Amino acid sequence: MYDYARSKWDIQQWMKKERTAYCTTMFDLYALPTDFPGMNDIPPGSTPHQRVRHLEHAFSTDLGNPRGFIPYLQLHEFEAILFSDIDILMIR
Repeated sequence: MYDYARSKWDIQQWMKKERTAYCTTMFDLYALPTDFPGMNDIPPGSTPHQRVRHLEHAFSTDLGNPRGFIPYLQLHEFEAILFSDIDILMIR
């Protein structure tokens, strides 16, 4: 388990150093630490997708909306993607 403060510091340091690069994340929604931005004000009754959007927005806002930062929270278990049939997932 990690804490948000450490992740925030790492991202900010990287973004300062790599001024022309983009940075994204892939954090598991269900393993987020309790100090993650937006965790205390998730709208009641929100769907899982709405929670992800809310938390991604709070994450970006907490970092100061840096240029080139794209917050991403993984809603479903990463393993589910690995063991998926790509042919079924492809939009035709």
